[in-house]
Amino acid sequence: MKKIKKIIKKTVFELVKQFNQKLNLTTILKTIKMKRSTYYWLKIQNKLKLKKKLKITTKTHCIFM
Repeated sequence: MKKIKKIIKKTVFELVKQFNQKLNLTTILKTIKMKRSTYYWLKIQNKLKLKKKLKITTKTHCIFM
């Protein structure tokens, strides 16, 4: 189930990135039948994950110095 969610998030972000110049976000999300709030929630979760990863990397780097 977790793997499926990861694939779906990746697909959503790729679709938005691909069609963002030609279509607005609302049109894209309606086409894939996703609410705007869900999209922003996914985006925030993705940013938090990246931030956490960066924090761990920074700590590891500081330990080795």
